[in-house]
Amino acid sequence: MNNQIRGLHRNGPFWLTFSAVLFAVMAVAVRMAGQHGIPGSETTFIRFASGLIAVFFLHRSGAMKVSLSRLPLLAARGITGGIAILLYFASLSAAKGTGSTSLTSSVFLGNSYFLYLPLLGMLFIHERLCLRTVLMVVLAVVGLYLIVNPQFGQIRAGDAYGFFAGLMSAVAMVVIRELRKTEEAVSVFFSLCVFGALVALITMIFQKPVWPDATGWLIMLVMGISATAGQLSMTYGMGFTGVGEAGIIQMSTVVYSSVVGILMFGDPFSLRILLGAAMALVSAAYISYAESCVVSESA
Repeated sequence: MNNQIRGLHRNGPFWLTFSAVLFAVMAVAVRMAGQHGIPGSETTFIRFASGLIAVFFLHRSGAMKVSLSRLPLLAARGITGGIAILLYFASLSAAKGTGSTSLTSSVFLGNSYFLYLPLLGMLFIHERLCLRTVLMVVLAVVGLYLIVNPQFGQIRAGDAYGFFAGLMSAVAMVVIRELRKTEEAVSVFFSLCVFGALVALITMIFQKPVWPDATGWLIMLVMGISATAGQLSMTYGMGFTGVGEAGIIQMSTVVYSSVVGILMFGDPFSLRILLGAAMALVSAAYISYAESCVVSESA
């Protein structure tokens, strides 16, 4: 039994799968909060506040130590990541009105950062970009088009938020790649929570605050716990898993969220959406492995 427990502790794919499920729970909770009229800025602030509380207790207990030796770069990671999550939560919260979009579209667009990583990596940290990766990016773009089915005469605000969330996430990932050469994962997560909370607070100034009812607070609690536990599980699992494998497992969040969106929120489902999802996920799998090879060569 002790050997099984020790094996579980070092089972990276298990912890990454667990985090993917938790991130799907988080996405559903944010969507439900949006249905209760709670704006994305408030759910974003709760998400980062929960993370700060967790990091505080982990640091005090000695389980993890926070070091801020590269503060400018940590600030860049926190700001870009904070904006990305704020936009993602705004997309997830767009559950009512003319700007609303489906949970499936929000999650796919918000997690589309893998599309932009190869190009950003080439531009900013001089990584190689091969033709097959470019073709996979094109395939993924077509897949996302089939899923979202945009009406260019009237683009939904929820879809726009999701698109820019994916783009900002890619920028944040490039910064993380540079930071992880010297910084511990908990320090990177801490910077995200600090600057992300500040970004959310600034946004809340320009929105009418909403005081949740009992159900709303329960939804926010589930969201905060699942987001923080998912982030910590992902951080831990990454230490025992290759980059390519980790990327593919994390993309399973999209699958779980989409299934819940169809069953629970009545999201549209058709052969077109299924084909688009398959194209996007296959592209993500290939690009994740391509990124893994790039990291290995540069290590």
